[in-house]
Amino acid sequence: MSVIFLFTLHSMVVTLNEPIHLDLEIQNNSSEAIEIDLGQDRKGSLGFTVETPDGRVIHLPPLSSEGLGRIGRVRLAPHSQSKQTYLLNEWYPFPAKGAYSIRPKVGAPVLSASGAVVQPEVSPALIKLTVTPRDERKLSALCETLLKKLREKSDREEIAELSLTMSYVQDSLAVPYIKQGLSDGKLMWQYAIPGLARIANEEAIDLLATIANRGDAESGAALAKFHLESLLATAEPVIRERILKALQ
Repeated sequence: MSVIFLFTLHSMVVTLNEPIHLDLEIQNNSSEAIEIDLGQDRKGSLGFTVETPDGRVIHLPPLSSEGLGRIGRVRLAPHSQSKQTYLLNEWYPFPAKGAYSIRPKVGAPVLSASGAVVQPEVSPALIKLTVTPRDERKLSALCETLLKKLREKSDREEIAELSLTMSYVQDSLAVPYIKQGLSDGKLMWQYAIPGLARIANEEAIDLLATIANRGDAESGAALAKFHLESLLATAEPVIRERILKALQ
């Protein structure tokens, strides 16, 4: 029986702070149906090992999260395929420029229709990624594109995927676009608020404070306050002072 987990980066070269997308195509090239449980939101069984540009090896376990997500169980008929797209930044931020080596791992068994455990082939076993120096024009163009697509979409799942991607533009220039997306009522605050906390510059803190002080659950006030309080432990003095003022 031939089952292949095929991993493909959307781009092997990205600029610093750019979201990194990865496809996983499961190919069932056999004459028997198969089933695999990818875990919560189809991410819970997926892990990676990353070698950083300075030679460190980091083992990234599968993601665990609260709340609802897609059903993880995937069933494939004989001679069929299934593709999932992931945002690799959810596992690791890729915070420095340079060459990275990534080893993917799917930690769930593949079962045939007869109940046999199938050993899949993982291809490629090693993924190469290059992060180039920060390119402000590329990041700005990406944010413009994401904001435009958000305004055009009405499907909740598509809006969620775009919101997730925008939230992982972990760069100060993304803050005005996040603010505009929230103002438009299109960018989902469930993603935007953690994204602002990851950026955590003065502009991002001020926007979090504005959201927190609205006091209504529909705009994510409680989540914004939670992230402001969480940032206090590691914030630089200027940011810490801003947070304390926001929480008064």
